[in-house]
Amino acid sequence: MAMSTERFLVTGAAGCIGAWVVRLLLDEGVPVVATDLSADLHRFELISQGRPENKHDEKLEFDQLDVTSGADVAAIVADRGITRIVHLAGLQLPPGLNALNTAARHWMDTVANVRIHGETHKQPSELFALEKPHLNALPPLPADTGVIRTVPTSSRFRVVLDTNRYSVPSLYASQPLLLKTFADRLCIYHGEKLIATHTRSYDRHQDFEDPEHGKELLDQRRAARDAKLLLRFYGLCPRAEEYYLQLKIRRLNPRQHIAKIMALSEVHGCDKIARAIEDSFEFQAFSSDYIANILQQRERFRPEPGPLHLTRRQDLLEVELEQPDLSVYEA
Repeated sequence: MAMSTERFLVTGAAGCIGAWVVRLLLDEGVPVVATDLSADLHRFELISQGRPENKHDEKLEFDQLDVTSGADVAAIVADRGITRIVHLAGLQLPPGLNALNTAARHWMDTVANVRIHGETHKQPSELFALEKPHLNALPPLPADTGVIRTVPTSSRFRVVLDTNRYSVPSLYASQPLLLKTFADRLCIYHGEKLIATHTRSYDRHQDFEDPEHGKELLDQRRAARDAKLLLRFYGLCPRAEEYYLQLKIRRLNPRQHIAKIMALSEVHGCDKIARAIEDSFEFQAFSSDYIANILQQRERFRPEPGPLHLTRRQDLLEVELEQPDLSVYEA
């Protein structure tokens, strides 16, 4: 194939067909500009899949292009010296098939069913009205088109489909699960129990997480932190456990009070906190605010001054005392 002077622009090159067209052109030694609506280079991985690393790099360029913009198409054709275009880009639709079904129904109602048929010279809608009484009824339930496979679950409670990651409840991390895929959704089962559903995405390398799936794991971690904090509190003094029971009776959020008391212990020391807890039983005051107040009040007391010690003789005071009058004691 004599194409030494040709330069191809392939739109939609990140898709399956577009990627193979690019590979075939590169095998013929033709320079190619591969474009896609997305700027994510991971979407072009089909082009280099199974090929030696960096092969054809000098003849292959990647670029982002929206083919609905005539100005952008004209600019890339002029700037890159494009001589031929292979147009494989499709419409950008929302996830799922609802938008496609709506567009197809609109085309059928406005174009396909109202045109004049070439052989019968009648509209398809007229012919369908004649044939409809002779048709059998549709099944009451739609056909099950799901594809079932067994998939592993990662330690981050994810299953992978087409490079996309979908979450499952954290309870099923690192377990094999059944994945049932449809065109617009996927269902994940543990045995016969449905544990997760997701809207199927046709993007690549995306992560989809249901916030409820990680909630149980977060609750477990929070409970473990609270238990560890409570054990540290019990180690402050013998009556710490009894103090916690009083907090549960008198306060709505005892764990928060325990956290504040442990923070005070890092500032004032465990011995002072233990003494404040003992004082709390005497005053029947059970709260982290009371503990802080007791510590503050105790800090206000200054130690009593001790006796004055004079270590040098010249510092001794010269004090003269009169002789006492003892006559008052005589009868």
